[in-house]
Amino acid sequence: MSIPPNIDAARLNQADSTEILKLINGCLHCTDEQEFHTLLLSFAAFLGFEFALYGYTKTAYNNRHYAQVINLSNPKEWATEYTRNNYLLHDPVMHETELRINAEVNISFIYWDTYEWQLSPQQQQVIDRRKYFGLNYGCSIFANSHKKDFMYLISFASRTMVPNARMEVIAKMVAAHLLATRKRLDMLMLVRSLSKKEQQVALEMMQGKTNQEIANEINITGHTVKFHIKNIFEKLQVNNRLQASAVLLAERYLSV
Repeated sequence: MSIPPNIDAARLNQADSTEILKLINGCLHCTDEQEFHTLLLSFAAFLGFEFALYGYTKTAYNNRHYAQVINLSNPKEWATEYTRNNYLLHDPVMHETELRINAEVNISFIYWDTYEWQLSPQQQQVIDRRKYFGLNYGCSIFANSHKKDFMYLISFASRTMVPNARMEVIAKMVAAHLLATRKRLDMLMLVRSLSKKEQQVALEMMQGKTNQEIANEINITGHTVKFHIKNIFEKLQVNNRLQASAVLLAERYLSV
């Protein structure tokens, strides 16, 4: 396990190190989204936070990126208001995240409400409403892939727990593992959406075989092969064979 630059591991005790290893091990063996969410909630509780939410940019290999937000334990009323009023556009955490991404920072820890820039009235409103629902103190950890094709951010909040340097150390040590796990699960869900016959066709397609060669190999017509390939493209959210193969290979590699 590597320690990011400028991290003082001496701040951590044995319980911290044990929990970090537990989380990393859990990430490596995580096979579904619910398992991942349970792992995150357990980690949040260890740090002393009762509220957790994360977001990430879903992606396959055709650059059709869009953000997915998962509310793990934030108050439902706050989550509903946040979405209804489109607070994401004025959330100071998101603005700070964008600044750091633009500065080519791949892993970062954000202390809420300690920004070096002047808050707008709309940004202050988001903070005031957030605190109204009990999210008084919090922090966010984001990790951006080196290829800049996948970004993961998780936020922890509490009524009473104030983020500190120890939490920053721990967060930076696990951020890349959280990103890799979410990306692997994203790919896994795409591949699992394929039927058994589509998986057969996809496997042959990955080997560079033509439609007729695939048809001969698995004893179906060329027309049926074209039908399955069309479904494969749609389910994997890609446009061609090369992109489909890239998704399938990535899922296989990330699942090792």
